[in-house]
Order: sequence, then structure tokens, then C-alpha cells
Amino acid sequence: MIQALDMIVSFHPHLPGDVNLRLNSTTFKAPGKVEFLRQARGVILPQSCKAEHYWSCKQYCSHVFPNYDWRYGFEGKCGNARLFSRFGASQPASRCYETVAQFGSRVLALDSNGHLLWPAVLKPDRGGGGYLVRLVRGPDDLDRVLRQLSKLEQKGQYGFMVQEYRETDSRDLRVVVVGDRFYSYWRCQPNPQEFRTNLGRGGRIVMNGWPRQQGLGSELVRTFCHQTGLNLAAFDLIFPVDSGEREALFLEINYCFGRRGVGGTDRFRRLLLDAVGRWQRML
Repeated sequence: MIQALDMIVSFHPHLPGDVNLRLNSTTFKAPGKVEFLRQARGVILPQSCKAEHYWSCKQYCSHVFPNYDWRYGFEGKCGNARLFSRFGASQPASRCYETVAQFGSRVLALDSNGHLLWPAVLKPDRGGGGYLVRLVRGPDDLDRVLRQLSKLEQKGQYGFMVQEYRETDSRDLRVVVVGDRFYSYWRCQPNPQEFRTNLGRGGRIVMNGWPRQQGLGSELVRTFCHQTGLNLAAFDLIFPVDSGEREALFLEINYCFGRRGVGGTDRFRRLLLDAVGRWQRML
């Protein structure tokens, strides 16, 4: 029989615990379920859990996997940028706006003279796969993208980032953290007409290449995760060619990410199961 304070409670459909529960709006209103959480040695949550569910679990049990203490309140590209700044992680110069009206007709100060540097990158605050991420080469491009963002606002999707563009030889580095292990690979874009490296935009996975940069990027992510406690996420970084590729810049954090680069869904689940096993043994 499982002793009190020795059980693992899991809300994850593929990671069984001693007690397995469904995560929904009634979970934290049911006395029996709350009692399981009070007695738990650890709690396992899915990647897609909501902030209120995460913090409710933390209220009853201090050991929760994944550790998302610094996820909530810093989500989206703009939230990521604030988190990078908070922990001193280098990133491209950027500004965030809640609405197109807030941006207005003003130029964005990205250089020392207060002018927008062309080209620049515009990104909706939310969304993945490079959706509506645009390389803006001048005022005409800017007007076109702002009209697209205005249409998103009509659907209730607000917020965007304007970021300086840094040439990268059409590649970026993705570093995935699963528990206490790190896995990295490059996403390379062979199409010279497409600057986005997302696999859905034609990007290709290169597992090993540019080893010095790959090692540097992985180490920077390791340091950032040590600072924040984040232990299940995918980080995107770039190496600008104008810095001799010695500089790595953080772009964003993905909490629900594609799994092809780590070997597909089955291998990812094995990596996750192993990571949770190591986490449990440390409790």
C-alpha cells in the first residue's frame, strides 16, 4: 500500500503515476482529489496545462514536473523577450506592441538615431510554425503586414513584435530540454526566397554541423534553464554572420513543440519517461 507523502500523482495521459487523475475545471474542487495532491511526493502535468492548474498543484505539492515556474506570465514572443531580459540572455533588439493603433505611424527606435532598421522582422505575439512572421524590407512591406495584423485583432488576437533582422545563413539552432538532458539540431532553409527555417516552411533538420556554435548554443540554454528551472521546452537561437558566428541570440521558447528533431513522437515519449524517472528518484 502506498504511504502518504510517498505517492506520485499524474495528470499526464502517457506518464503513469501511483494515482492517475484527469485535469479539468473540477479537479481542485473535489476534496478527494485535493487530498491526493496534499499527500503527493510529486505531481506530473502535461505540457499543455493551464497556468491556474499549474499553480493549484504547486499550492499542494512543491515538486511538480515539468517545472514551469517561469513560464506563466512570460508566454508568447513578447513574454519570452521579457524573460530573456530578466535573466540577461542576449537577443535581437526588439519592441512589442499590443495593437496596431498603439504602433501607429511612428517609426520604431532600434538604432542609436531612433530609426527603424531595414530590414526588420514582424511577428505576432502568439502562433507557431512561422505563421505571419514577415521580413519587412521597407515602408510598403510594413503597411501590408500591419493590415494583416489588424485583421488578427478583429478576431481577438492582439500583440506583435518588431525585431531587428540579423543574417544567419538561413539556419537556426533548436535546443530541446527534457528533464535534465539537452538535445540540439539545426533547422536549415535551402530556399533562398524564404528566410523562415520552420520545417513547415521547407526547413530541413541537420543534426550535426557547425559544432562550435552548436555547443555554445546548448551551453547557453543549459545555463538559462539552470537559472529558471525550466525543464521541458524547445529554445530557438540564431548566430548572426556579422558577428563571425561567435554570438548566439535567443529568439523564443516553445513549450509545445514539434518532435521530429528528437526522433519523433515515440522517441520523445521515451525521453520524457526516462526524464520523469530521474526526477522521481531525486525527490
